[in-house]
Amino acid sequence: MTRWMRSSALIVALGVGAVGCAHRGRSIEVRGASSPEGVRVSGQGEVKARPDVARATLGVEARAASAAEAVEQVSRTMQQVLAAVRAEGIVDADLQTEQVSVFFEQEFPPTPPPRPLPQEGEGAAGAVEAAPAGPRGFYRASNTVRVTVRDLAKTSAILSAATQAGANAVHGLAFEIDDPKPHLAQARAEAVRDAHEQAEQLAKLTGAKLGRVLAISTQPQGGMRFGSSAAAPMMMKEHAQVPVEPGELTVQQHVEILYAIEARDD
Repeated sequence: MTRWMRSSALIVALGVGAVGCAHRGRSIEVRGASSPEGVRVSGQGEVKARPDVARATLGVEARAASAAEAVEQVSRTMQQVLAAVRAEGIVDADLQTEQVSVFFEQEFPPTPPPRPLPQEGEGAAGAVEAAPAGPRGFYRASNTVRVTVRDLAKTSAILSAATQAGANAVHGLAFEIDDPKPHLAQARAEAVRDAHEQAEQLAKLTGAKLGRVLAISTQPQGGMRFGSSAAAPMMMKEHAQVPVEPGELTVQQHVEILYAIEARDD
């Protein structure tokens, strides 16, 4: 006859985690007379996958004596950059302006050396102090656009075309999986299998029998991580070649499962 160690509650709460978004989980509760008791295990599942999209931020910066001139220079160059990436196959839906800014950047002249003290017999009546100079500097303007590349084979060509058209900053290059749900589901199944194997082993080692599932929960760290580093922020020189490698992504899911423990029949 099967005997439960304690009356227990059945709580199932499964949340689905994805990169850049979170989905509300569903929960079902059937409460018993006391809190659940058993063996709690953590399982991890990983799936290797190749990315299928690349995203990068292209920037144009310029400085000039007036704000209007700086903005005009940046706007003209950014139009050339956008035309260049569109010519490489980027559609408008995959272009998004991230930031437009203009500000005054003040320059501080070096501190002049101290004036020598007047010699004996010299008067200071004729000395005239120079009027303090006004603020010196220039206006700096910038415009950045986030680009999504769906044909990874063209990533290098698109970045090169952008820099040749006048983009002088490229940063935030990241390789991603556009729809990670199938990979997350596979990793989640691996995590559940991993947890169950651990629970079976623990029950066997302690002379107990594994019972039913009392609770399941996912961990918030589930998601994707890079198998290779994304490109760091960099300033691009005109006509620079931009070699890139998409590498591989690791899709991860973590689960915790609480199993009831049954006494073995002797």
